[in-house]
Amino acid sequence: MPPVGDGYRPPAGQGGPEADALAAALRALGNPAAPASQAVAAPCPGGGSARTTRVTLDPVPADPARALAAVAAGAVLLDVPEVYAYRQGAATVALTGGELTATTGCAG
Repeated sequence: MPPVGDGYRPPAGQGGPEADALAAALRALGNPAAPASQAVAAPCPGGGSARTTRVTLDPVPADPARALAAVAAGAVLLDVPEVYAYRQGAATVALTGGELTATTGCAG
């Protein structure tokens, strides 16, 4: 589902910290070859952009918290049955069901 609103677009150029965080999470989950991903960027009020890259995992990992624990390295934000989320550098990584996302926000 594409985002709603003005200013959303595919990011220009190669991925940033969100792409690196997503790749690390995929490796931890046993998916070294990344499935097709979807990237989107939104303009930030002070310039720059917030970026999200997402992939759909099939099959869904059986124990994502255990698999992602090493990558999360103590920076876990949420660990409930529905969602596992953590910070990795400038990116927030979340696994919700079969959707894995990595997002960088606006500065400030």
